[in-house]
Amino acid sequence: MSIMLDAEQAKEVDRISIQELGMPSLVLMERASLGVAKAVARRVSSEKRILAVCGSGNNGGDGVAAARILSEWGYSVAILLLGQEDKFTEEMAAQVRIARNLGMRVESDEATVDLAQYSVILDGIFGIGLVREVQGNYRKWIERINESGADVYAIDIPSGIHATTGKVLGAGICAKVTVTFGSMKLGTALYPGRLHAGEVIVEDIGFPKEALRGISAKYFTYGVEELEKHFPKRIPQSNKGSYGRLLVIAGSEHMGGAALFAAKAGYLMGAGLVKVVTHENNRVMLQNKLPEALLGVYGGNGGTYDLTDDLAWATAVVIGPGM
Repeated sequence: MSIMLDAEQAKEVDRISIQELGMPSLVLMERASLGVAKAVARRVSSEKRILAVCGSGNNGGDGVAAARILSEWGYSVAILLLGQEDKFTEEMAAQVRIARNLGMRVESDEATVDLAQYSVILDGIFGIGLVREVQGNYRKWIERINESGADVYAIDIPSGIHATTGKVLGAGICAKVTVTFGSMKLGTALYPGRLHAGEVIVEDIGFPKEALRGISAKYFTYGVEELEKHFPKRIPQSNKGSYGRLLVIAGSEHMGGAALFAAKAGYLMGAGLVKVVTHENNRVMLQNKLPEALLGVYGGNGGTYDLTDDLAWATAVVIGPGM
């Protein structure tokens, strides 16, 4: 089981790590950037040209540092600075100085950059702190990147996506891969943010476990191995009654599919016995499509159905689909 963080929780983990526990921000940035560079290197050949598009905050600093690492590994990488340099965070300014000291191509004149020359773009425009609609030049560049046809690797979260709600704030990067740090962000799991995130990779950048002490975890994800571990094991000598009895009260006179799908899902999830209570009109369809299910019907000749015995029989009840 892994926790997911909303925007405020993720910022609090940053704050505790840096301000209370004393971890240098640049150290965390270097580790984050190394994770981004590794994700790109695993998927992109060194012949591809890469452009890092960076804003003025620490997300931009991650992008500049990742670009520098990839350049050191033999990739052809350029950096485009969208933010004004007098508004750079301290960490972003430091990363730009390092890149320039190494002789990297660092552009601040947007007119000199032709996106058609690049097949891979690192998105370091906005991070998890974005709460307002993207406008002006930033919006123009997000739209240009989406239209470029390049494979986009988003850093921490696709720019323009709200890290808590997944909402598109005016315009949002459509990434092939999102490399996020420490924990998955809720906004990349909720729609429409999920559609913008592509493949999500969670990189461990060294946030101390202690930094999570003040975080009240609300959201979790499970992997296949974890689900398999928690599912009840099948007993060699057993019968249908050993695995629970599901009562599905669903469907209506002109809407029988929902009853079928709900009952079939019950079997697929492992229920031993499933009984469907539905309208008489759905009898033939259910007996043809799901003959293993028990069946109770109402509505024939105006008849009703008494659920008392079924509710006493059932281990669990599903009620509502198609009603």
